[in-house]
Amino acid sequence: MPARGILLDIEGTTTPIAFVYDVLFPFARSRAAEYIKDADLTELKREYDQDVLASTNPPPWSDGPVRYIHWLMDQDRKSTALKNIQGKIWLEGYESGELRGEVFPDVAPALERWRRSHIDVRIFSSGSVLAQRLLF
Repeated sequence: MPARGILLDIEGTTTPIAFVYDVLFPFARSRAAEYIKDADLTELKREYDQDVLASTNPPPWSDGPVRYIHWLMDQDRKSTALKNIQGKIWLEGYESGELRGEVFPDVAPALERWRRSHIDVRIFSSGSVLAQRLLF
């Protein structure tokens, strides 16, 4: 039976893990303070409050939301608020030309071959949809 669909991951499958950890994460980390100046932090604060209730020992909110963002990154947390913030920071980086997506050389030809063969391709990733789209 021919394949009806293909399920891909990002890190290590379409994109080198080093690109994520050595390029994308440091880029977001270094720009978090500037980004949050004009950002709606409601979702981030809600997650912070949940972390406090769950006794995960986040840094005090009074230390600033950037400290909490860095704490989430250091914990490699799959936080929705963090992923949204990172995605928006990366969008700015891609739009300015400071970032450029990196995929393995065999990815584009494989995606095109599957598209021509009408094979449904999906991505399963903890990253935000925006962040996934920006890579390609």
